[in-house]
Amino acid sequence: MDTLINLLEIKQEDVAGEEEGNGHSPQSHDKISTKRKRKSDLRTSLDQSIRNGKFNLLVAGLAIHNAYENGRPGIPQDIAAFAAKNATCVPFPQMPECLSSDPLNMNSMMHGYGLAAQLAMAAASKTSKAVRIITPTKDNFNFVSDSPSCVKSVYSYPSTYPFSGELIAIDSIPLMDSSTPAHIRLQNYLFQLLGKSCINRPDIQRFWIIPGEKNHRYGDPKPFPKELFENLQQLFLEFFQLDYDDLDEPEYCDEFSEMLILREHPDYESKKLKFEEMSAARKVFKTSIFLLEFKAALKELRHGTFVFTSGTSEGHFAKRQRHISKRLLNRDDEHKENGVLPKQKEIKRENDSGVADVG
Repeated sequence: MDTLINLLEIKQEDVAGEEEGNGHSPQSHDKISTKRKRKSDLRTSLDQSIRNGKFNLLVAGLAIHNAYENGRPGIPQDIAAFAAKNATCVPFPQMPECLSSDPLNMNSMMHGYGLAAQLAMAAASKTSKAVRIITPTKDNFNFVSDSPSCVKSVYSYPSTYPFSGELIAIDSIPLMDSSTPAHIRLQNYLFQLLGKSCINRPDIQRFWIIPGEKNHRYGDPKPFPKELFENLQQLFLEFFQLDYDDLDEPEYCDEFSEMLILREHPDYESKKLKFEEMSAARKVFKTSIFLLEFKAALKELRHGTFVFTSGTSEGHFAKRQRHISKRLLNRDDEHKENGVLPKQKEIKRENDSGVADVG
């Protein structure tokens, strides 16, 4: 019995050690955010029952048993939240290698089987809803607002050539008018930040293999740093106030009412509507929008022109003009990859409204 009672404590120490060993480097770390609601001890223990791709029935059941024995508040809500979050990703439950007939073991396994049943029902419910729900589109992303003051994470560009290793200064980019569609704003901000990423600024114009994508059809592209891709994604989740894990929950509930993005809304219905808007925006951002606009920003940089400031090594990227034909752009791609510059008359600079200063 003592071994079982200490089982959760041992696993908590293991998790704590893993988290300490996986800390961020000094150049790439997260500031502590004060806007997260602390998980209950039960939720923490339930999360720890999933280890190395396995769901431990005994550990989960013991956590629930202890919570009831100690009179913890909010047990049904914690179990429901755990089931909703993990229903579609929890593997087949793992049975213990051996088990005595001790009453504590029996009670724990009873609770474990009950949780497994809830996970199965939640998974079935999510699957049926997924069939009915229309995939969010760019329109779902247009509910977000620019909030540079909400960015808490601090990251740097990679220190490996051709990247500069400098701080990613997201607060230095000029904001666009809020009436501009959000996906266009995101593309423009990525254009500026990526344009500042290299020691020799035009080096960003080479062809890149985006993380998770296949090789490019032109020449011999280089892999784009996965860490930089993921760090930029996290920065813009915070920038658009989409970095709340609760937004991944399938439905709104009262415990979300104190989220910063919902506090200004006076009643249940308005909070619920805002939650649903932001939840859809987060989903489409993570599944498609960020990748699409990231690739679009790199393409704009590749087709743009770097204009050096007279007498310096600084300057800015001028965007292409939209009336340039796709045929010329594709030929430009092939020339660049083969080390041949296109004819100067085919390079058209953007007018003043199309210049993004990244100097």
